Amino acid sequence: MIYHLPWPPSVNQYWRAVSGRNILSAKARAWKKLAEQSLMLSRPAPVYGPAIVIIHLFPPTKRKYDIDNRVKAILDLLVKCGILQEDDNEHVVQLIVKHIAVCPDNSGAKVTVMPCHHTD
Repeated sequence: MIYHLPWPPSVNQYWRAVSGRNILSAKARAWKKLAEQSLMLSRPAPVYGPAIVIIHLFPPTKRKYDIDNRVKAILDLLVKCGILQEDDNEHVVQLIVKHIAVCPDNSGAKVTVMPCHHTD
C-alpha cells in the first residue's frame, strides 16, 4: 500500500517536557491529526508480520534537515493506525528513506508498506 502524508515534524520538535513528563508538542499533535485523516481516507491495510517500509520525503524548502529525524513520526503513526504491528526490527525488516526534490506546493511523504515474506 502507498500512503501520502503531510511533511512530518522533526523528532527534535516532536516531544515537549511538561511537569517531568514527555508529551507530544502542539506541532506534533497537529501533524498527527492531519496524517491520521490522510491515512484513513486511503483505507489502510494492515501488514501482519515482517514488513518493508519505503519513505520518499518531499521537503517544503531547500533547507537542510536530518533525514532520520523525519522517520520516527511516520513509523509511530503507522503503528498507531494499525498498519504495522510494531516498528521494531522484527516487524520492520527493511527501511528505505529517500530525499526527493523540494516540493513547496506539495511537500510531504510518500510511504510504501509491503509485507516481507522472507527476512534475508
